[in-house]
Amino acid sequence: MSDIAVKTIQLGKAYRLYSSHSDKILDSLGINKLLFFRKNYYQEFWALRDISIIVERGERVGIIGRNGAGKSTLLKIIAGNISPTAGKIVVNGKVDALIELGTGFHPEFTGRENIRASLRLRGFSYKEIKRLEDEIIDFAELDEFIDYPVKTYSAGMYARLAFSVSTMLKPDILIIDEILGAGDAYFAGKCIERMKRLTEESGATVLFVSHDISSVQKLCDRAIFLEKGKIVEDGDTVSVTKKYTAMIREMENNRLKLKSLGLMRKDAKIIDTEYGKNVLLFHLIEENWGTIKGCYPFTKIEFIVDTQYYDMIDIGGPMDNDSSCSAFLITSPRYTDWSLPRRINGYMARVVTDCNGVYKHAPFVFRFPEHLIEFDKAILKFSYIDNFVGSLFVELYNGENYIRLGEIKFDNLGGIRNAEFEIGGVLKTLRQKRYNDLNVCSDDKAEIRNHEGQYVIHIKGDVYGDMPSIIENVIILDSDMLERYVFITREKMIIRINYNAPLRIAKPIFVVAIYGADGTVVNQAISSKDNFEIDFIEGRGYVDVIYDPLIIGEGDYYISVGIFKTVDLMSRGDNPAYSVHDRKYLLKIKQPHNLKVPLGIVNQDIKWEMSK
Repeated sequence: MSDIAVKTIQLGKAYRLYSSHSDKILDSLGINKLLFFRKNYYQEFWALRDISIIVERGERVGIIGRNGAGKSTLLKIIAGNISPTAGKIVVNGKVDALIELGTGFHPEFTGRENIRASLRLRGFSYKEIKRLEDEIIDFAELDEFIDYPVKTYSAGMYARLAFSVSTMLKPDILIIDEILGAGDAYFAGKCIERMKRLTEESGATVLFVSHDISSVQKLCDRAIFLEKGKIVEDGDTVSVTKKYTAMIREMENNRLKLKSLGLMRKDAKIIDTEYGKNVLLFHLIEENWGTIKGCYPFTKIEFIVDTQYYDMIDIGGPMDNDSSCSAFLITSPRYTDWSLPRRINGYMARVVTDCNGVYKHAPFVFRFPEHLIEFDKAILKFSYIDNFVGSLFVELYNGENYIRLGEIKFDNLGGIRNAEFEIGGVLKTLRQKRYNDLNVCSDDKAEIRNHEGQYVIHIKGDVYGDMPSIIENVIILDSDMLERYVFITREKMIIRINYNAPLRIAKPIFVVAIYGADGTVVNQAISSKDNFEIDFIEGRGYVDVIYDPLIIGEGDYYISVGIFKTVDLMSRGDNPAYSVHDRKYLLKIKQPHNLKVPLGIVNQDIKWEMSK
């Protein structure tokens, strides 16, 4: 038998998304091929693209990635459940796949009857079935439930039975896709040990998909990280999982930052994605909008904010038109003029050309949190294949009409070229317009109050006090002074309160309170209680509250910040406040990823002593 268990070469899987049911029916009957004048009656959605891997016999490979990254699609192709659209795949050996709960067993049969039927279908004799049946039942530990119909089983019980049967058969390649996530921790540990023995004793190959990174690390020596249908990283388990968890932590940071900057909790319902409502709609057109006469291939569009890469559309790659992503192409058939993905000069690309789109343009979208619009420097960068002579123009929709940003020239010089457009000023103008439209001083949002002869805005709800605008913003920093909203317990955390006091305020008291999701006060830092006396504040400045180390345990928390006139620790009454941001900021604290036993809400330093 070959030493290679699985080999894929530029593997890809595309699905057709039809504009209507009639288009789907006509295509399934082959009629659309005869109607050559009909174009763009569907768009292609690539779940996988250019997947090239080699898995050797006896390897235990973890496949990780977010939901929708293409993990299950890849495993289904390897298992033979679906066929690839592009590329090649070679599978050497017998495959047993546990991919979805509810498949493989008859719901009306008992667990014991399903064991016998499954083994019989695989060619085992009655004598072998009797011997293996006892071992399977013993490993599954279903006790009296083994003689109950499978339809009465919980997801965890089903997972126990399915795994016990599949591993007893000793396949050449065992595929497990999240099914163990339905079981309990005790049984998951047994499964990992059995899979290890399976590879050591029989040389079986294991392909294991799980969102439980610790399970992947325990079982697998190698991991493959998929994102948007492409391989991000392929290597040893520790380095690959570290890159994956870093990406997830950064995404969580962005989500919490969005909620923490300028949105009250009562308004959180307007956030329909982790990127919020800030949608920037761009399009590419020729000089005279209404016609497209040329062919303009593009491979990539990047968004760079304040000199740092922020987001990208990998044009021609998988999921480049997935509207659930933060950046995507709009490829609606009959309306837009992006071609189907194609390979040009060795590069995957889409071409802006006449595809019978009604509006003769090629639109695309970037979404991101509100605070990013504040930066002065923002660059839109295009990568294109220069094999044509002509020009396209980039425009941004401002809510009323399109603003022209610049021109992309094609000179037929060959190769990949880049075009960059500075759009920071346009974004700041757009942001100001949105804020003006918001009318924050409407009666239900705010009121004007007189404070010692000066008029100040009093915002109702989560921000209040006699001078609420004193607290300009609050940011959370790590030991490297980088802004973060997700921390590992025992790390250093700094809560920085940026203030701007128009008047001199003597003896202010700063307070930071951390609340659990149920409203319980987990920790409260009070400057006067902590013997940190501030003579006065005036103008701009900041106060840092330092947690080193952060001993609060795993969980989701709200943070309140306030500047008070006085704080009476002996009374539960309200203390007079200059400015309070009540539970306005979000914080997530995690345990180190290799620890599974919950350590509690507080990770107090403990001293042990012993006497004999």
